[in-house]
Amino acid sequence: MDYSYDEKSDVMYISFGKPVIRKEVEHKNIEYEGMVIRTGGKIINGITIVDYSKKTKDTVIKVSKEKEPDFDKAIDINAYLRNKFGVCGCSEMDLVILEVRRILEWADSDMAKRETYDKIYINQGLFYIIAGLLDKEGFINHGCAIRCPWITDKGKQLLKSLCTFTFEEIDEATGEAYDGCHYTE
Repeated sequence: MDYSYDEKSDVMYISFGKPVIRKEVEHKNIEYEGMVIRTGGKIINGITIVDYSKKTKDTVIKVSKEKEPDFDKAIDINAYLRNKFGVCGCSEMDLVILEVRRILEWADSDMAKRETYDKIYINQGLFYIIAGLLDKEGFINHGCAIRCPWITDKGKQLLKSLCTFTFEEIDEATGEAYDGCHYTE
């Protein structure tokens, strides 16, 4: 995917892959609510958004390059959960935070004294999904088995922040985040 923004004209151009013109495929430009959707057969090749800044007023606007998240900022936690865990605006952020915290707190406890993973999660498949994401992102390390991970320094930092900020502070955070996007209400 490639995109460019023409600030003077206030137009965003988005293309999906290199343009390919094939004679046997019908190419169309479909106009819809100030957008032009370019298709080739059943494939969307690109989108042009006219008056882009007006359409993105209450959404996310890329303003700078991505950097590492600062988990001491609620906006970075919010953006990280959205980007890496697939949390969207219709998700209940508090429930997501509770589940992430539960596994991080468990991974931070003494292995010899803690309950086994199947005692904290009746649905063990859900445990494997969340623990796998936390491991992939470097918050826990599962060594030889995901069923008995330990928390990493990065995980301790996130856990501390998830316990410091309220659910509302994270969910309603606005401003520029680590990912270079500006989040608004």
